[in-house]
Amino acid sequence: MLRIAMISLAMAALPAAAQINVFGNGAVSTENTGSTFAATLDYNASLAKLSISITNTTPGSVGGALTGLAFRFDSSDPGAVVTMSMTTAHADFATIGSTGVGGTGIFADTTYHAGAALDGNFLGGGNPNRGIASGDTETFVFDVTATDSASLTHSSFFPDAEAFIARFRGLDNGGSDRVATPAPSAALALGAFGLGMAGRRRR
Repeated sequence: MLRIAMISLAMAALPAAAQINVFGNGAVSTENTGSTFAATLDYNASLAKLSISITNTTPGSVGGALTGLAFRFDSSDPGAVVTMSMTTAHADFATIGSTGVGGTGIFADTTYHAGAALDGNFLGGGNPNRGIASGDTETFVFDVTATDSASLTHSSFFPDAEAFIARFRGLDNGGSDRVATPAPSAALALGAFGLGMAGRRRR
């Protein structure tokens, strides 16, 4: 309860601002299992904090859990570091630094700059049941240490296609998957469409 209260206070200190909504693209995955996710990226430049709220939207019939997330970011500081400062519930998640994510095709030689995963291991991390189950949402807060942190924006943490990826393990078929995002323009367009539809439903 104390952890959640502290996180609530920390997030309350972040001023309201535009956010970037991203989603998993089943066509950009290693195994095409049907695993997917939706996430919101919110960067506060004055505090140099990045908040990522991520939901495992994988159908229950696919099973498994979301066990890691990784992203690229655009900073002029070659020594920039992004470290996880807190998480709402999953204490088993830890910061991952620059890492490859395995797989073939677009993922084969791709490096991601930062993220969080079970035991800080994007590809492994022990029992996947400790991850984020289907339908569950968790929020991760990262501290950004960079000489240009004050000039970074939300878009700095979603600079290009496949810039955000999630790891899924322990699927009911015994498999796993890595699912990335589409290009920023497509993601933002769909996010705006979704917000518009939500507004229509409210009216």
